Amino acid sequence: MIYLRKSKVWLGVSGIVTNQRGEWLVLKKQYSGLKGKWSFPAGFVEAGEAIDDAIIREVKEETGIDCDVEGILGVRSGVIKNDISDNMIIFKLKATSEDISTHLPNDEIECAKWVDKQSLLNMECSPMIYEFVRYMPGFKPLQNTTSPGKVFNYTKYHLYY
Repeated sequence: MIYLRKSKVWLGVSGIVTNQRGEWLVLKKQYSGLKGKWSFPAGFVEAGEAIDDAIIREVKEETGIDCDVEGILGVRSGVIKNDISDNMIIFKLKATSEDISTHLPNDEIECAKWVDKQSLLNMECSPMIYEFVRYMPGFKPLQNTTSPGKVFNYTKYHLYY
């Protein structure tokens, strides 16, 4: 497969997946700057793939969880080594299954679990998780091209609420 990551413009997807109890699906990474930290399911968009299909695929591959997209929560954008445009679309998703069935640990993920979002504040997590825990109550997922309102700009995060 060809991944957009091989170019100088990267497009990734990530998402907050919630279950019927309102818990969030998190993964403990085994690589990169997030090694040993909890983060949301995420990955790169493949060539010829729509972003909403990409996040559903990534969640399924990483955890075995099936989910539906409810909207877009924001965009994270940055530049790596003054050379690579690194962009990520963050989705809001609702789980349609809850059993984590992917064989873990593997090369990328140590473990996955459902966690009450307030408990995440006491865990070693990615900075993005902390921001969403703090600001999520006021978020309105972007479901169309109409502006959702005020834009919160925190460093490299562009979060809509």
